[in-house]
Amino acid sequence: MITVLISHKVRDFNLWLNGFEDNSTARELSGCKGCRVFTDPDNSTQVTIEAQWKSLSTFNKYFESSRLRQVMDEAGVIGQPDVKILSEVQYAEI
Repeated sequence: MITVLISHKVRDFNLWLNGFEDNSTARELSGCKGCRVFTDPDNSTQVTIEAQWKSLSTFNKYFESSRLRQVMDEAGVIGQPDVKILSEVQYAEI
């Protein structure tokens, strides 16, 4: 399993959130195991998604799809997202 952080700007947060939620089944069927959405506390149009994916290959296949590009355009994503791929090495519960 991998963790992916995706950050991008959006025109309108509520418009983007509706598109993000409408696309949840496609994410799940593509190998996404769950995600969390964050915004900058001072600017709700700056969005970051933390998502867990089955594998890097399943994420890449989903992320590079033309369908996702269409969904992002319709949801008002501005520019190219910043993507970071992370592998967990340790978890410490407090």
